[in-house]
Amino acid sequence: MKDKVKRKLKNSLSFYLNSYIKEIYGNSGVKILSAMEENGDNSITDEALEKKTKLKISEIRASLNHLLSYGIVSYIREKDEKTGWYTYKWKLNPSKAAYNILNTKKTYFENLRNKLSQEGVVFYTCDKNCDYYEFEEALNNKFRCPKCDRKLKYVDTYPKIKQLNKKIDYLNNLYDQVIELSK
Repeated sequence: MKDKVKRKLKNSLSFYLNSYIKEIYGNSGVKILSAMEENGDNSITDEALEKKTKLKISEIRASLNHLLSYGIVSYIREKDEKTGWYTYKWKLNPSKAAYNILNTKKTYFENLRNKLSQEGVVFYTCDKNCDYYEFEEALNNKFRCPKCDRKLKYVDTYPKIKQLNKKIDYLNNLYDQVIELSK
């Protein structure tokens, strides 16, 4: 039973990890993640990632350093005694990545829920849902989204709050499962 829960949790986390990495580093980050997932629990060099992903080594190193700053990957540095060169072996850090991702998403949704639940406040957003703007801010921007320049429309916040509460409950449940399984 516990294995089935772990598999389901791993699939959910893999989905969130992929979407999170795409959000913070784009498609090249997702390619690197996929190559590292294929490698399993083994560490992998940036040169091996270059062969697997067909990305430039500089892009891989930049991506890995960026992912390192989010705790998604970790590395071990080994020195070649003959050449004196250092080799970096990279590894996914799934439990820390899951914790960071869930925490970030949870905070984002809670902030959005708090913003939307303010009584008497009218909100506007664009078709892309770049962000939510109060009436005064929307008016100052001439009812145009400052991020994508699309027209802002009135938002009925009740269904959105209900949807956000469901997402927060799901993330809280997932978060608790990650903490429990990492013990």
